[in-house]
Amino acid sequence: MYKILFLLIFFVSFNFKTYGALIKNIPIGMKSIGMNESSSALSERTEALNINPGGLGKLKKKEVSYFHTSYINNISIENISYVTPLYPSMVKRENNSLMQKLRIGINLGYLYYKDINVYDSFGAVEQTVDYNILSLKLGMGVPLSEGNSFRLYIGVAEKMDKETIDDFKVSSFSTEMGAMAVFVINKASGLYSLLGPQFRISGMYNKEEYSIGFGFKFLKRIFVGYDIKNRDGIVTSYLGGEIWLWKHIGIRAGWSDSSNFAKIGYGLSVALKKEKNKRLYVEFNSTAESEIDTVYNIGVKYVFK
Repeated sequence: MYKILFLLIFFVSFNFKTYGALIKNIPIGMKSIGMNESSSALSERTEALNINPGGLGKLKKKEVSYFHTSYINNISIENISYVTPLYPSMVKRENNSLMQKLRIGINLGYLYYKDINVYDSFGAVEQTVDYNILSLKLGMGVPLSEGNSFRLYIGVAEKMDKETIDDFKVSSFSTEMGAMAVFVINKASGLYSLLGPQFRISGMYNKEEYSIGFGFKFLKRIFVGYDIKNRDGIVTSYLGGEIWLWKHIGIRAGWSDSSNFAKIGYGLSVALKKEKNKRLYVEFNSTAESEIDTVYNIGVKYVFK
């Protein structure tokens, strides 16, 4: 009798997010930028804290990450995240209580934009201001079911933003909820199929976003994602992929198109250390938008037991 040489896992991830203070449509996360926002169902560890907290429930090891992002008009973002199982020694134990299964994470972000020109009704510069957002996000996830054929993870994150425009300050809160379901067909190899619907709403800016994502993962080396997003009536499709060459080098690419603009993404991840319990990555990612500008992202992440 022949063995089946592949594993099919079907991920279903669902996100509901309410946002307060947020600059819309700035990509967040390293893999998300390199794959051009097509990684909604592929989020894990610190990336899950930024993209879909449901992925936190899959966390097995600790991870800390830092990245710097440069955006249009001298907008810059600094971001640092840390995620860990609440009880690391109990991750592989069975029959744990819900508290013992808990995974938690913290994220600090700082967006700053200096020397913004404010124009009057005649088009002349009236004044120049500085703008920044300081944010704190706390997240947690938990596996509800981890059977041989079906696994279910859920997560939630609470985010506080403090916006400052010169001397004017305003604070707001937002909540993110997500889930990820995994259907295991066979454990012999590594072919994954993914599906990820998503809904976002911004309370402060009264904006909505709907999306559905699909993806594949093969042999833990090849990742492909495809998302369709509706942002305020503008429908955009996102296609991206990641492949790990040999053991230490991963490359990413992505593409998107809408009625208003086209966008491409690309990235490189280098594993400086890739041992069983310690992994160190340095990453560079970028997204180029035809009608806007280019996003540059550089970061580092460290996975440890």
